[in-house]
Amino acid sequence: MSKATPISHFQRQAEEDIHAALDSHQLGVGWIQARRVVFSNRGPSGAPELLALIFADDPSLGYWYGHIVRHPVRRALFVSAIVWTDVFIDAGEPQLVLNRFHYWTSVRLRYQPCTAQQPDDTYAEATTFEQASRNLALMVRRFDLRLRGSSMPSGAGPVNGVLECRVLEVYGLEGGADQNGQYPEPPGVENYIPPNIAPTGPLDTHS
Repeated sequence: MSKATPISHFQRQAEEDIHAALDSHQLGVGWIQARRVVFSNRGPSGAPELLALIFADDPSLGYWYGHIVRHPVRRALFVSAIVWTDVFIDAGEPQLVLNRFHYWTSVRLRYQPCTAQQPDDTYAEATTFEQASRNLALMVRRFDLRLRGSSMPSGAGPVNGVLECRVLEVYGLEGGADQNGQYPEPPGVENYIPPNIAPTGPLDTHS
């Protein structure tokens, strides 16, 4: 009877086979998932913009992003904010990541203000992008999930603090639905679903 091959060999071989199969396609896991930070000289706000993925370990807790964006009303200011959303936002290139973040926050309103204990825990304004970057870096360094989430499950949320509602002026409360309550498609969806093809029902697995 031959000696059993160590499980580590099977694991290594399986990983190599799957990696080779993945490398044979032009598919990716998304820019922000792979690099954590995306930047554009001209984001949806019309100015330099940055988005950082802070927390994405547990879908039941939502997703936390750090965002630097020009203030939509006081245009001389850059906002640094920590933003919670129930949608994981990513794409294959930076501009599309930022377009999708704008869509899911400002158009679909799938975000919530964070809880803060100090005025600059999750929100700050600056007159330069460089200062806004420093502000966001400080927020990320002291980020504590237990102190930031009004959306946390019962019993797991912050002990004290207040909702940082200044983000409502940045991302809005009205959304982008038309008079029939319909929203535009997410940016980039046309890259995956041809316009002349629509789901018709469950797949027939018996043919």
